[in-house]
Amino acid sequence: MRLDSTDRSRSMSRPPRDEMGVKDVAMKSKLQNIAHKALKKKIARKGMKGEGDRFIGTKMPKHLFSGKRGIGKTDRR
Repeated sequence: MRLDSTDRSRSMSRPPRDEMGVKDVAMKSKLQNIAHKALKKKIARKGMKGEGDRFIGTKMPKHLFSGKRGIGKTDRR
């Protein structure tokens, strides 16, 4: 019974979604450029801050800690 069974070919794995429908390397680079432009446009429209706008704030802001003497600082000048 097993000898008469037909063997099935192995299924092809799906290509990545960014490569589906892409014919050649030139088309792929063009599509990447279009996607990058679309992402930049979306960020600009929403007014989101990019990596250049981020900052590290001061851990001890001077205006909050000035004039505050800790315990044990009054014994000498």
